[in-house]
Amino acid sequence: MAATEGLTPAADPPIWVKIIDQQRCIGCHACSVACKAENDVPLGVHRTFVKEVEVGRFPKVARSFQVTRCNQCEDAPCTSVCPTRAMYRRPDGIVDFDRTICIGCKACLNACPYDAIYIDPVSRSAEKCNFCAHRIDRGLEPACVSVCPTEAIIVGDRRRPSPGLAQHLGEPDLRVRKPERGTHPKLFYHGGDGRGLDPLITDLTRPRAATERPIGATVTQAAAIMGDGGARAAPWGWRISAYTWTKAVAAGPFLLWPFLALGMALERQAWTLPLAAIAATGLALTVALLVADLTHPQRFYRMLVQPHWRSWLVRGGVALLLASAGVGLFLIAGLVDSSIFITAAGWLLLPLALALAGYTAFLFRDSKGCRLWQSPLLPLHLLVQAAVIGAGVLVLVESAAQLPWSDLRALVGILLAGSLLHTALIVSEFALSNHEAESRAALQALRRGRLRGWLWLGAGGVALGIALAVVSLSMAEPVAAYVAAGVVIAAIGAYEHAHVQAGQSVPLA
Repeated sequence: MAATEGLTPAADPPIWVKIIDQQRCIGCHACSVACKAENDVPLGVHRTFVKEVEVGRFPKVARSFQVTRCNQCEDAPCTSVCPTRAMYRRPDGIVDFDRTICIGCKACLNACPYDAIYIDPVSRSAEKCNFCAHRIDRGLEPACVSVCPTEAIIVGDRRRPSPGLAQHLGEPDLRVRKPERGTHPKLFYHGGDGRGLDPLITDLTRPRAATERPIGATVTQAAAIMGDGGARAAPWGWRISAYTWTKAVAAGPFLLWPFLALGMALERQAWTLPLAAIAATGLALTVALLVADLTHPQRFYRMLVQPHWRSWLVRGGVALLLASAGVGLFLIAGLVDSSIFITAAGWLLLPLALALAGYTAFLFRDSKGCRLWQSPLLPLHLLVQAAVIGAGVLVLVESAAQLPWSDLRALVGILLAGSLLHTALIVSEFALSNHEAESRAALQALRRGRLRGWLWLGAGGVALGIALAVVSLSMAEPVAAYVAAGVVIAAIGAYEHAHVQAGQSVPLA
């Protein structure tokens, strides 16, 4: 117990902290092995690992070791985003988890700036280092502390520190990882080479031989880096990219409701019924994609029966439910063919469409591990994208409803203006993201990595749509308008996929 004096219970709840003395660490990996054995961690995932960092030039080369695990943040972003409180913070400050109520949404994986959380392949729930809370509760050391041969891992109560812990807490070179994220970690590093704390210290884009392991990368990172230029597997795959598009299809037309209410014949079933059907289909696909992306889809109901209202997943779920009810009313209004009923249902759907299209921006904002998504312009951009898609949907609906050219021309004008604004916002977001290393790395993956095809498909498609919209307006050509609408709708979907995946591509550990 020499490294963890002062573990006896006390009246006031302790505040547990952990210090890694990198000057003592010899890179033996005993802590990793003990952690796996104590917590029954399966192969392929880890709660703690030791990263090797080599610096200098031959023959003056040095190697240091950095033990990486959950940072036990004071302001833990993983607990804020969890929709069921499966990730939670105990009174003693330990950030723990409950695998039995986790729905497997993977929001916590993107919320963690340190890549400390994984989906367990056996339990299929989100898990991580929990300070060996079960041992702490029995007055024992965490497993990693008990096996460290050099006592490089020090654990103690910050309220009542032992002499050894107090001495380390007073060291001037004590560091935490990514202090700019504002999470206030309770895992500190002493000594060693500070470059080990920066996952971007290695050039991740330089071509390497198949057998060369990048310096400063874990084995998993090395495999990803040498495979396709990316260093992190995206927790949210194509389903989440598609969900941002399907909900825009559902919400977009109703963002333009003021134009519809003031400028079109609202009692016409020829366009109200197709519009209601498209919105209902978009909502159904959105819910299906979200549920299918869960590792525990059978637990989806927990978001409703025990919601964590700080989570934007829960708030977004409420927006989906309310929007579905609103679309149902709009469909009934269309079947009744009542102008007053249609108008009332449409105005009700306008604020719901705003919430539906925009809430993902706040969910992405809480994903502190994805710096590309932190742009202050993202809420506006999502609303603009939804409005552009909505204009495109209305143009296609018009082809069946055969509305007068004046109505179609106004819709094409909205499509054109929105597409230009969408393009300007992309340029602005790229410019705002260039001041951070992680954002620059994500943009590098977006422009030159495996996602570049999706990016240029999206950008090229919007450019083509703009050109066709100009042709349609200048020549009063409806066919060009229909093609422009379809191209822009698809192109925004391609861009969204590139943007969502690029935000998750940067190595965090």
